Parts: sequence; C-alpha cells; structure tokens
Amino acid sequence: MASARGSSVIRDAVVITAIVGGLFVAIEGGIRTFWPQNLRTEYEGGASTAIPDEELGHRLRPNARSIVRGPEFVAEYVQNGAGLRDEVEHALPKPEGTTRILVLGDSFAYGSGTDYGQIWPVLLERQLQEDGFRVDVVKAGVPGYDTRTEALYLERVFADYDPDIVLLTFLPNDLFTNTPIESAAGAFDAGDSPVRAAGGKGSSLHSLILMKRLLMANDWLYVRLYMLTRRLEYFATPPSATLRRQIEVTKALLERVQSFCEQKRRDLVVLSIPQQFQVLAPEPAEALDVDVAAIDRIFTAFAGEQGFTWFPALPRLRELYRADAEDLFFRFDGHLNDRGNRAVADYLAAALVERFSERLRQPQAPVPTGPV
Repeated sequence: MASARGSSVIRDAVVITAIVGGLFVAIEGGIRTFWPQNLRTEYEGGASTAIPDEELGHRLRPNARSIVRGPEFVAEYVQNGAGLRDEVEHALPKPEGTTRILVLGDSFAYGSGTDYGQIWPVLLERQLQEDGFRVDVVKAGVPGYDTRTEALYLERVFADYDPDIVLLTFLPNDLFTNTPIESAAGAFDAGDSPVRAAGGKGSSLHSLILMKRLLMANDWLYVRLYMLTRRLEYFATPPSATLRRQIEVTKALLERVQSFCEQKRRDLVVLSIPQQFQVLAPEPAEALDVDVAAIDRIFTAFAGEQGFTWFPALPRLRELYRADAEDLFFRFDGHLNDRGNRAVADYLAAALVERFSERLRQPQAPVPTGPV
C-alpha cells in the first residue's frame, strides 16, 4: 500500500514537473518569437564595426554600417571613412573662423542605442550653430573606451583635426577599467563588436530578461537591484581602497591629457555623464550609504587645481527627472535615450557658452605639426 502511494506521488510530481516545464518552454518560445528580449545586430557585409588595434585594443572600422534591434530601441550605426560615427569628413585646415570641438568618449559619446540625428554631440553642434557660433564638432566616441584609451586616442588623432577644444567624456565605470598608460592594451575579439550594447545582462533566457526589465521599471526596485552589484562600489561611503586607488590612476591619466592640451595651447573640458542609478537614487541618499555626487566633487576640485574644466551633468539630469519622472536612459540597456541625449546637449551647450563664449567666437591659431 505504501509503495503504491509512493509511486502515485512520484507520478504526480513527474506530471506536474512536465506541465510546468511545458508551460515555461511555451512562454519562453512565445517571448522569443513575438517579443524577443535580446539584441540582434546586422552587419553590412558581415564585418564587425570595430577592428583590432595594438595600442588601443580596438578602433572603429572605416565605412562600416550596422543595425542593432532590441526591446528598447532600434538604432543604425554608420561610420565614415575616418572610422567615426560622423556624417562629415573634417578637413584641414579648418574653415576660417570656425571653432572645432573634438569629442572623445565611450559608447555614451558614440551614441549607442540612438540614431545619429539624436545623439548629444550632433544636438550640441546644432544648438551652438543655432545660437550663432560657427562650430565644427568631431564626433570621435568609441564604444568600450575609457580615460586611458581616450588619452592615447587623443594623442593619435589631434593632428588630424587640430581642435580648439578637446571634450573628454567621463563616466563612473571608467574608474574600474582605467589603468596606467604603461599597462598593456586590452585584447579585442573581432567576433564581438564593442558597438553592441548591453545584450542579455548575463542571461540568455528571454523570459528572465523580460522579468528583469519589468522589475527595473520601478525606481525603488531598480535602485535596490543596482545595490546588489559590484558597481555600488563607485558610490559607497566611505570609499573602498579599490576606489581610492582607481581615482588616483584616473587623476594621473587626466593630468597627461591636460599636459598634452597645454602643450598644444588648447582647452580641455571633461563632460561627466552619470549612470542611471545616480539619477534614480533617492535624495538624500545617506540612508543607502551611498554618495552619488562624490566622484564629481572630487574631480571638480581636481580639475580646478590642474586648470581644466569639469562639467557634471548629474544635477541637471536629476532635476529633469524629478520634475516629470520621464526616463532619460533606457532602463535595461543603461544608455541615454533620445530625451537624455537632448538633456545632455542642452546642458553642455549652455555650459560651454557660459565658460568659453569668447573662445567659441575666436578659434586659436593652428598648432605647428611635429612631435609632442
């Protein structure tokens, strides 16, 4: 009798497991078919949008084109003959009376997730021109770069463009990838383009990705989920030994960039773009043992000591989000959406005019070519 009952229990468990498993497979299959949650990249000609580079790890492939499709966006990426996501081939000498701004940065400067006409470097250029300034913005962002690679890239391309203002883009994640200039460049796998965005965030199951996305749509849950990741170390108080060390490494890299710009008699501006967590975190955030503005305070003071300009976009983005709770980032992917790009462009245009009004009207004389 007991044996029969045991067999019945096992049989029922097997049936229930099969039903649950079948339902899960049906749900997963339905989501994959009708609402896929992964990023699908189509490369024109089958070639990656980036190529290996011995010094930088990778750089963008000239004349490459791709389309990335995902649940939050569809974006087309087109790169010009110089390997920039830019519709213009910027000639030398510069057009007379034109101020040239060289934008360097990672995927946030490249504009991952957003079509070209809506990325903040394009909107910045358009806004300054509408304000009556003759500017030419070289859009040289490369996904996957950090402060170290941007410093090396600047030294390589400066003579190609002779910018009047060097605009370096900074994000908190640079702190944990920055290494001294003397260290070896990171390896690059040509089969995995750095232009791709965040992908599955660690999971290949579309149903789990969808569940994460639904959870992350809520501000409170987004903040708590973020606090379970290692990235919280960027903002934890007191700062960890790792963060303190990486701040010093980053300061040394910025000193190198500033020294280079001083030799060329050009202005260095650093635009600090926050992570989505910094915008969503409640205020005050002391109860969470985090300080989302600490990095900007540290580097604003450092910039003042070194003689360059640090523009933190965090206060403006927090102000905008608290006014109407309308997203400035793609929740799951983490990059700026159209509204976020517009907000950054508007903030930066106003900040540049306030700080460099005369420079924007009177570009510097060309720098003589030759070794640094």
